[in-house]
Amino acid sequence: MKKQETTQTETMVNKTKKKVSKKAIIGYSSLGVSVIAVGIIAGVLVGRNVFKYDAYAGMDITDAETDYNEVYEKYKKTDSNKYFSEFNNVELANISLLKLGDYENFYTITEGNVEAAGVKQTIHGTTIKDGNEYFEEAISASSFVKSANRFYQDDDGAVWHKGKYVDNNTGDYSSAKETKYTIDEFNETWGKSLTRACIYIVSDKSCLSSTINDNDDGTYTIDVDLDPTLSVLRYVKQMVMTGGLSESPVFHSVKLTFIVDKDVNLLTFKTNEVYDVHMVIDAKNSKGSLTQQFKYEERNIPQLEEETNYNY
Repeated sequence: MKKQETTQTETMVNKTKKKVSKKAIIGYSSLGVSVIAVGIIAGVLVGRNVFKYDAYAGMDITDAETDYNEVYEKYKKTDSNKYFSEFNNVELANISLLKLGDYENFYTITEGNVEAAGVKQTIHGTTIKDGNEYFEEAISASSFVKSANRFYQDDDGAVWHKGKYVDNNTGDYSSAKETKYTIDEFNETWGKSLTRACIYIVSDKSCLSSTINDNDDGTYTIDVDLDPTLSVLRYVKQMVMTGGLSESPVFHSVKLTFIVDKDVNLLTFKTNEVYDVHMVIDAKNSKGSLTQQFKYEERNIPQLEEETNYNY
């Protein structure tokens, strides 16, 4: 097994058939794993409070991000046997994200959990790209409360359906509350649209350190340790939206794992994060983790009244 280390010093309504630009970069996760559960847990404990955004005051998302489109164009012209020598770890991670935009179809199956203030929350979800349409579902459950949410997006906008939990893989959306957004509104409210690559900011500015392992089976594992403030500037927008927190969370660590194949296609994505949130009590060292498996094949987006296929 070969190992290389690099350290960075700088720190929708029913299914539609509208088309989205081929140039759009599609994402694998609209929702960060912890925001769903912590928002629900906090809502149970304290009700909906005003979220104070002061921990990130003065910080601009654009100051933390890097445009990797030129890197991606270089990748397309690079000999395939030089991918892992020509590009550094953060570049490879971003290439794997940008490559998603070139696929006509893919889907993911997601499982995650959060533990905050002694409350455990499980999360099951999926993301589907079918042609130029986008879909995401997240179903959460704890001993206190359960939820089911669906998102549909096309080039005209996005729709959020807030349904009811049935079981780990099923939501009831027959009387779901519907909220419509333009793409700009969705980006501003949720931190990213379904066509954006990642809710976390993975860049040369946000990366603290990274490693890559050759797994000797045609796959590679890229581990990235991110700055716990810069990397979540989009993520906290979701926390604002989900609500229930009386003040800004303080992240202690954000660690991402990308498992890619020899052509830098993303196979598995994992997140692990630790943070403090203040509710009625301080939920210190809350922990969230998520694993997404990718499949590059066709899967139909379910209409609102249809159940989601969670077979991988």
